[in-house]
Amino acid sequence: MESIGPARQRRPRLGNANDPIILTTPIYYVNGPPHLGHAACTLAADTVARLHRARGREVFFQTGTDEHGISVERAAAAEGLAPQGLADRNAATFQKAWQALDIDPDRFLRTTEPAHHRAALELWRRLAEAGELRRGVYEGFYCAPCEAFLSAEELDPGETCPVHHRVCEWQREENTFFRLSRHAAALRRLVAETGFVQPASRRAEVLTWIGRGLPDLSLTRSSVRWGIPAPGLPGEVLYVFGVDALANYLTGLGFPDPALESAWRGRFPHTVHVIGKEILRFHALYWPAFLRAAGLPLPKQLRVHGHFTVEGQKLSKTAGNGIDPVALAEEVGSDALRFFALRSKPFDRDGDFSRARARELWNAELAGGLGNWAQRVTRLVSKHRAGRSPVPPPLPRAEEAALLEAATALCREADERTTSFAFDRALQSVARLVQEASRHLERTKPWALAGARDPHSVRRFDEIAAAHLTALRSATRSIAPYTPRAAAALGERLGAVVREGPAPYPRLP
Repeated sequence: MESIGPARQRRPRLGNANDPIILTTPIYYVNGPPHLGHAACTLAADTVARLHRARGREVFFQTGTDEHGISVERAAAAEGLAPQGLADRNAATFQKAWQALDIDPDRFLRTTEPAHHRAALELWRRLAEAGELRRGVYEGFYCAPCEAFLSAEELDPGETCPVHHRVCEWQREENTFFRLSRHAAALRRLVAETGFVQPASRRAEVLTWIGRGLPDLSLTRSSVRWGIPAPGLPGEVLYVFGVDALANYLTGLGFPDPALESAWRGRFPHTVHVIGKEILRFHALYWPAFLRAAGLPLPKQLRVHGHFTVEGQKLSKTAGNGIDPVALAEEVGSDALRFFALRSKPFDRDGDFSRARARELWNAELAGGLGNWAQRVTRLVSKHRAGRSPVPPPLPRAEEAALLEAATALCREADERTTSFAFDRALQSVARLVQEASRHLERTKPWALAGARDPHSVRRFDEIAAAHLTALRSATRSIAPYTPRAAAALGERLGAVVREGPAPYPRLP
């Protein structure tokens, strides 16, 4: 069953938490290679998926590539390629990039797949059958990279796109329209009265769009040849960012296969779409309206992230300040790239990416923090107890009890923040635990007890070491979704036989 993904999603569930965890990123447009923004969004979903899997939850994580539209058509022509050839090459680039960053989706979906064509056309059929489509003429400014018509209010000076900073084209087409205006009241209730849009700060923007009025949405293009042919409309294709791209979230769960209907209908309402703010309109307005009109369930939530600047400047091809996430991962390691992307700024806000600042945080919180703590503890136990993990006492002393309580509270806090997409704050919680542990080591000085033979010193060393190993294992589990390679290696060293080893988080120059 190509649309369901590997068997991993059928892992046992945790306790009474019977709801599956369905996470999706946007399918990324293949007119160019992946950049830091793509990586940060996909890493966010991967990190949350990893934590839920570690808890025993049923998880389905999907990402992929969006391969139709005028920008792909033009990019292919510029290189002397067929659109499918360009799509094949660039989709492979995304897949290789995610492998290099240890991003592990259950489903990598391509919109040129036959399964996706079936899903998009079935969604179109249901909209048509429900009387939600009409013919009309659209005339206005069009941004090809956005694949969207923009109103005069949305344009920057000089009739330029506010995202791509290029002059928009004037287009006039006879198209098929979706009756979006019918759904304004329902969309207002969805956004204003539920937690559908997260963070809450984004809701006002969506409500403003609704308040201005929702014109019907053009759903076909006659000026584009590379797309899914619109049924019964020779020479027209489905608008790439309408029914085509958005239907991918249904495709991945098995829609419209009747044999899988109970599965996708039951799972789709638990879906969290992880998206950038630049595509909020598509997901907060068009997508729920399509689903509502077609009689399909709505997803659970949108998790909207902000944008990166780089070294204080907006990302721009002209400025040449884009960041290749694969090249950066090759330079510093995949764990460090993952940490950089999620620690550099709050996920839901705009923020700056600075190589110097990212290295500073890594060296302080991981190399000199968690990594240094792990090295100190494993070295003591390996050297003075031959790697034997000390057995903790039934009732730890007050000092160790305080450390263990801090470990429990801060790791729980870190995990909760991770599942709430507050990644920078989750990593700060782990850093606070490291600080608590460091203070405890300095107070108790287990190295001063290590060589002693008297029963009291031996027992005291074991009590301290046992508490630190317990706290360190908890911290390692909480950091594992962020730095899976280093955490896996460290976890192996913290088993029943505690071993020394190379620095789990090497210092970056």
